[in-house]
Amino acid sequence: MNVEERHGITKETKTRRTLLLRGLRLEYLSLGWNGIAGTTAVVIGLSTASSALLGFGLDVAIDSLASLLLVWRFWQEVRGHSSSAQLEQQATRSVGVTLLAAGCYLAAQAAHALLTHAASGTSTVGVSLAILSLCLLPPLAYGKIRLASQLSSGALRGDGVLTAVGACLAAVTLLGLLVNTLLGWWWADPLAALLITAVLLREGWHALQPSQRT
Repeated sequence: MNVEERHGITKETKTRRTLLLRGLRLEYLSLGWNGIAGTTAVVIGLSTASSALLGFGLDVAIDSLASLLLVWRFWQEVRGHSSSAQLEQQATRSVGVTLLAAGCYLAAQAAHALLTHAASGTSTVGVSLAILSLCLLPPLAYGKIRLASQLSSGALRGDGVLTAVGACLAAVTLLGLLVNTLLGWWWADPLAALLITAVLLREGWHALQPSQRT
């Protein structure tokens, strides 16, 4: 028996600690990008009346909250907190609530835009932000969801879904802005944003079901 084993540090413990630290790095990366993208998206979304762009900014803000929850949850386990299972349940429930909140808010905004025939404007900054997000968010979402499977973390999976939805909203925003500009289809932006809410609501409900958490 080596020194590490005598102190209760097994190979499995070291492997899990490595995975937790990897998760922390992913969450720090999310927080850094979200701080820039979220603020920009909300400001431009409000100024151009773009439901999809505003929804993207909202998703980013919620994703930031989920990332903060995951940072707290992972650090607690890294520091040897004995109730890691309870921490995981608390974090998963919190992420589930944020997913549902984001879905309901985005649905309301999109429905309002459809009912009032509110056409979104076009912004060069918004288009650039959507393109950058399409480059950065898919691999980040994949990394989170893959790591969630390795850690059996429903909370991290929910956060990964939020990041993936952010990528989808970036695509929706870009397509909506272009279609509205080129074809005058004012309804494309809010309709696409409304469809995305189904994913948020489904994953939020999934996260809140004890028997479904992974």
